[in-house]
Amino acid sequence: VYTSANEDLSDGFAAFDVLKNGEFAAHIKLAVPGEHSIADAVAAYAACDAVGIPAGQIAAGLGAYEGICRRMEKMSVTKTGAAVYSDYAHHPTEIATTLAGAKKICRGKLHVIFQPHTFSRTHELFDDFASAFADSGIDSLILCDIYPARETNIYGVSSEKLSSAISARGLNCVCAADFEDAARKADDTAGENDIIIVMGAGDVIKTADYLAEL
Repeated sequence: VYTSANEDLSDGFAAFDVLKNGEFAAHIKLAVPGEHSIADAVAAYAACDAVGIPAGQIAAGLGAYEGICRRMEKMSVTKTGAAVYSDYAHHPTEIATTLAGAKKICRGKLHVIFQPHTFSRTHELFDDFASAFADSGIDSLILCDIYPARETNIYGVSSEKLSSAISARGLNCVCAADFEDAARKADDTAGENDIIIVMGAGDVIKTADYLAEL
């Protein structure tokens, strides 16, 4: 049985001990943010230990791991000093978890550019999306048009309606005309030590390219 103990998330990046059958096995310091990363790391440690990899090598490997594409992937830094990250989260639970982790590593304000993914999901989870953002503690939110995939909007849902619902819950939320507009709105708002997260599963990643060019 593998578990974690003595967890420290004071800087947003987890440090903890791995226990094997209740006994100390290794100390891990992760380079990916968020409390949820601890469970992933413990599972990875268990798999590596099961095939005989020495504890020191496992700890070093986990500590060197910086994540995968579009999972809190650092993309650039704006001219005003804001760090730009990309994240694939497109479900309310993912969004809440990602933003909780991002809040811990952010030393300034946290700004999000989000592209809802599919009309059906936005319609079905409308209130959950509104809550996930409004309750997250972020400082501002910019919504892009819904990514349709292969769907037709038979639900009457829109980013404007979602923005209104989020704003009604107290979060500063606006809509962007397009990706370039979203990038400019974020760039005008974010400053040194802030973080901008470009979030969603569609083609919103293009906004990160615009931010890098401003």
